[in-house]
Amino acid sequence: MADNLGFSHITVTADEDEDIVIQAGVVDEPSAKEPSVSAPAPEAAPAADEGAEAAEVAPAADIAPEPPARSRPAAPDDGYRETTLEDIESAKMSGTQKAVILVAMLGIAAFVLWYLLAG
Repeated sequence: MADNLGFSHITVTADEDEDIVIQAGVVDEPSAKEPSVSAPAPEAAPAADEGAEAAEVAPAADIAPEPPARSRPAAPDDGYRETTLEDIESAKMSGTQKAVILVAMLGIAAFVLWYLLAG
């Protein structure tokens, strides 16, 4: 059966594209080859307030610069809206839903009667 050489819809072609792996949430660390960009040095303060400004600048020099915050793209509007109680109250039940509930209630009542009368 495996030797059947009839017509086949399956074709095989060579794939020349490279496989790309995308990892969500991964932040690329700068490698040794890439030079890191450092924050520019603070400008010199005027001579009149050197003592007060030196006290403010010194602790700031020890703090590492914060990386820029990444902005998240806005979620696309796919037309989804959460169902609210008003939506449920305003909708009418279909005849099929009413029939299924009626059959379930009759089945439960029949079981209770059978259990009470048979026991």
